[in-house]
This record gives sequence, structure tokens and C-alpha cells, in this order.
Amino acid sequence: MLPASIQSSNFEVNFDLFDLKIGDDVFVVIEHFEGCTPRFLNPEVLLPKSTFDVVDIEIDKNAILKWKTKNEGGILDFQIEKFKWNNWISVGQVRGKGGSKINQYTYKLPLHSGINKVRVSQIDNTGKTRFSKTLEHSSNIAPFSMGPYSVRDYIYFYSNDKKTKTRFEVLDAYGNLLKAGFANNVDCKNIVNGIYYINYDNKTEKFIKVNK
Repeated sequence: MLPASIQSSNFEVNFDLFDLKIGDDVFVVIEHFEGCTPRFLNPEVLLPKSTFDVVDIEIDKNAILKWKTKNEGGILDFQIEKFKWNNWISVGQVRGKGGSKINQYTYKLPLHSGINKVRVSQIDNTGKTRFSKTLEHSSNIAPFSMGPYSVRDYIYFYSNDKKTKTRFEVLDAYGNLLKAGFANNVDCKNIVNGIYYINYDNKTEKFIKVNK
């Protein structure tokens, strides 16, 4: 506890005066008069930093991502990322446990057809992201196709010649996201005529919206 009566417009607290360890909880309580609400200038210094080391990481035959870490400087979420649609996309997250001991985590991966590239990451108050190595896992999901490419009402997704659900995104010619979901079709009746792009399964393709 550090009681203080400060008559200055600003002051700093030197945490080097305390026997704090990385990951310790810190509570700051300030009593003040009405009309004189204090403001923290750099509250991010109290937030945990990403310091984890990956001891082991693998994907088993059931598409379960398993990883072990040590030296977690604080409790931060792990993002599970997949590379598809020419970008790394977060597909889920797992709460970190923190601490220097070895921690174990698992996550059931949502797969697309073909090769799945996967990694885990953390981002902290510095804005920098730390990554694990990238793993590859081959799925037995049949390749997808879509149609029609000149659409008036609906686009349908097919796998093994059957309508099949998949995650999708519809973007306009400028890259603005218009629709997203998980289904075996996309309702295009309410978009205007023009050229659009659609991300689905592990593909990106172009289609044209027409009235007739």
C-alpha cells in the first residue's frame, strides 16, 4: 500500500519500490474530489506481455491442435489462426493460463479441403504479435465448387456433387465485406448488379450479379 497526498497536477508511481513479480495482480485506488476525476496516462504498463515459449505443438489425426508452453508472462488469449483466402484468419481462441510452468492446451480445428496451415499467436499491449511455428494438416474433405457465376438470386456450394455448408464471405469490388456466414447457399437478391468476390472453403472466386 502506498498512501499519498499529492497536490501536483500529475505524478508517477514507481513500481520498482515494490517486490512485484511478473504476472502479479496490481490494484490502484485513487480518492479524489468531485470535478477532479484522475486519468491514467499509461495504463498499458499494468497489462501482461506476451512472453510464451512453445515447448511442443502438433495436430493429431482427429484435427485436434495441441500445444504446450512455458514462461507465460501473463494471462492472455491464444488466437488459433488458419491461412486461407490469402490471409491469416482467426478461427478461435483459448484463454492462456500464465506462469512459468508448462501449460497444455487443445483446440478442435475447423477444417477446409486440402492442406490446412495453422498456427497460434498472442498479441499484447505493445501491439506486437508472437507466433508459434506453422503446422500443416491434410484433410479428407472433398473439394468445393460454387455456382452459378452469373447469379440473380442464390449462389450454391457443392462438395461431392451435393449442396454442402461452408464458411463464406462476399466482398464488393473494393474489398468491402457485404455478407458472411456458414451455409450451403448465399442469398444475393438484395445486392446491386456488378462484379463481386466470394471467399469459401479455401478458394476465392469472382461472380457477377445480374437482374435477368
